[in-house]
Amino acid sequence: MLSEHQDGAELLHSYSERGMRLTSVLPDGRFIRYGHDRNNALDAIHYGDRQILDIRRDRLGRELHRQAGTLARQTDYDPQGRIRRQAAYRTTTREQVFARGYNYDSVSNITSIEDATRGEFAFRYDERDRLRSAASADHEERFAFDPASTVLVGVDNPRDASVEHGLLRMRGDCHYDYDDAGNRIAMRRGQGGAHQFRYVYNDDNRLIEVHETRGRTRRLTRFAYDALGRRVSKAHRETIEAANTPTAPGIDSSAELVRDDTIWFLWDGPVLLAEGRGNHDGAIDPLAIVYVHEPGSFRPAAQIRRHSAEEEARVLIYWLDHLGTPQELSNDNGELVWQVALKAWGRVDRMLIGRVEQNLRFQGQYHDAETGLHYNRFRHYDPAAGIYLNQDPLGLLGGTNIYAYPTDPLSGIDPFGLVELDYKGAGGNGYTVYGLGEFDKSGNLIRTVYVGQTETDRYHTRMQEHKDSGRYYRGLRHYEITRVDTYAEARGAEQYHIENVNDGKGSLDTSQRGGWYDEANGKRYGPGLEANRVNSYNQDRVLSGDDKRAKAFNKAYIQERDRMATTTSTCK
Repeated sequence: MLSEHQDGAELLHSYSERGMRLTSVLPDGRFIRYGHDRNNALDAIHYGDRQILDIRRDRLGRELHRQAGTLARQTDYDPQGRIRRQAAYRTTTREQVFARGYNYDSVSNITSIEDATRGEFAFRYDERDRLRSAASADHEERFAFDPASTVLVGVDNPRDASVEHGLLRMRGDCHYDYDDAGNRIAMRRGQGGAHQFRYVYNDDNRLIEVHETRGRTRRLTRFAYDALGRRVSKAHRETIEAANTPTAPGIDSSAELVRDDTIWFLWDGPVLLAEGRGNHDGAIDPLAIVYVHEPGSFRPAAQIRRHSAEEEARVLIYWLDHLGTPQELSNDNGELVWQVALKAWGRVDRMLIGRVEQNLRFQGQYHDAETGLHYNRFRHYDPAAGIYLNQDPLGLLGGTNIYAYPTDPLSGIDPFGLVELDYKGAGGNGYTVYGLGEFDKSGNLIRTVYVGQTETDRYHTRMQEHKDSGRYYRGLRHYEITRVDTYAEARGAEQYHIENVNDGKGSLDTSQRGGWYDEANGKRYGPGLEANRVNSYNQDRVLSGDDKRAKAFNKAYIQERDRMATTTSTCK
């Protein structure tokens, strides 16, 4: 992308012959320059004529040294290439500022983190490598999972929570309600559900309003999006009702106004570029905070802040952990101005240093203090519960639960809130499209009742998840249909076989919440556990405009159709 126009603002980029980004010119004329080594890896970032970041790497391209002003960080690796230790120090005095050490088990799960500031944390996993506990010297977080791998944060036993058809209904003193599309529309907590949240969505199932009622306090937060689904504004209004005022939904115009402001956002493709705060008088600096990311990633490198267009900007540097999550911010003098301790699924545990506001969390997430949620590009994430508010817009992923964040948040990320088209799975071994079917005594397939896809590396884990969730009723067995390289290919092939099972005599109705529908006799089969719970993808999206994802899925669909035209199908 060479240029992008957003609400009158223009962002310009230039690239090398090899496609590496060289410059970005901001709408107000300021510019960012990026340097690269001979292997095309990022090695420097300049703001104007000033170098703000220097990076040195080894011959394998791994980062060894990162320096910003007088603060530098050294990274060491173990023989398996995993980060063993990161330590930052002042170059003038060699004084250590922060340090983190990592220990792993035989399958590379992180078993402990030794943090010089936050203390030591020990982590425990189950047999499927799902995180079950995170313990420090004075506190332990415990997690349980239901059969569909819905994480139950703060719960030792699944019986202490309620999950119905993949929807989290109750966790501790929190109770949740959903609409017919699976969007969370309400949360009640506290004695008698006195603390209430109400969520409102648009026709694209994007969150547009959050209403909060707590005692006499009323909060209303509204969100707006552009044509690409990127959030472009967040408006917040808070009031306190007078005593003895009847409780009613919404905002009482006669109440005392506590806060009324708007934050506007600009984007660099899918990555947040800048934000500016406005007030009820309309005053706004759209570039009050500029976010500089490492090109082609969701890893923030720097923040450029100013109070007004006339003021000289301040540069703050991000220091990330092994997963790319911000842990510290430093200023020009190498002093920390922000430092946080996060819980396992991203909720703030302790604000250690808070001289500035910093809202970036897990890669691709932006923390909204007004709601407690994290905006995650295509949907909103609840770090207190470790799940999304609504279903993945693409349907079922590699796991069983379409509300789930990665079941090990120490090693997995989801910067889009969905999977990228060319993703080849965590192990790089592609995807397997499979079926669940009824077989006769001779092992011949009689009928297919379910088609799905999963990362090839976790195929057997996925089958065990189906068994645990009850999908293997009446002696169903799984079988492999085909293997493909990328997520886009998996979605297209999955959709083809959903529509063409059982020798063309039936299809799987994936628009319903369960059940297998046989078009030949008009009957639905199964105890509400078969089929896919949402569409693999809606083919009408291909005709709706410039939908890159739908077109990629449709291309793979056609390829699978053509392949099957010359191959004897085993998908009955």
